Amino acid sequence: MRERRIITSFALANATDIALTRIGLALNATEVGASADVVNSGNLESAAIAKVALTIGLIGVYALAHQTDNERFRWSTEKTMQIANVLLWAVQVWNVVNIASELVKH
Repeated sequence: MRERRIITSFALANATDIALTRIGLALNATEVGASADVVNSGNLESAAIAKVALTIGLIGVYALAHQTDNERFRWSTEKTMQIANVLLWAVQVWNVVNIASELVKH
């Protein structure tokens, strides 16, 4: 059951990131990070597809790790997903703060 929560949280954080990026761009904010160049050039769809593909890939590796008997691989992917979840949700909090500050300016 814990595995399902981690996967759901990770997928939801990535979907939230895409939605908040779209909202931020509508408010004339700029994207920072790995996909900043693509998003800021107005090509959000390509960046969203890449983010979804990466999310699916990471969830797939996590699911495969839980099907193996290799405890080290299972443990390392579990910790990686937990850390990624914390970081992704921290980014979402940052995004909400930035969007709120843009709304206050307007």
